[in-house]
Amino acid sequence: MRRFRFGLQATGEDPLELVRAARAAEDAGFDVFQVGDHVGRESSALLTLAAAALGTTRIRLGTLVLNNDLHHPVTLAQELASLDRLSGGRLEVGLGAGHSFTEYAAMGVPFDPPAVRKERLAEAVEIL
Repeated sequence: MRRFRFGLQATGEDPLELVRAARAAEDAGFDVFQVGDHVGRESSALLTLAAAALGTTRIRLGTLVLNNDLHHPVTLAQELASLDRLSGGRLEVGLGAGHSFTEYAAMGVPFDPPAVRKERLAEAVEIL
């Protein structure tokens, strides 16, 4: 049986505060530090994790979850590979088909039916 893992999902506007939260989570014994991927006032998920990678040594770093429709798979693959190297292989990637129609509207992106978004996600996973 695998050992239970515990993670902390953090949200916020201040990337420095999020890095402090990652350090605190690591110090408290958490296994994973995760941030979401939302349009608006939250800090960039990947940039926040890059900063957290430099401010921590053990805790795994993850996305909960990246919205596939908001990231081109080729550039995302490059960013994820860079982040994984920067973190010493501690990256965990969550990727989804998108669910928040308000974020799509805010960006002027059509909110396609679930089947269409899932098809795009499947294609992106192959590219990644």
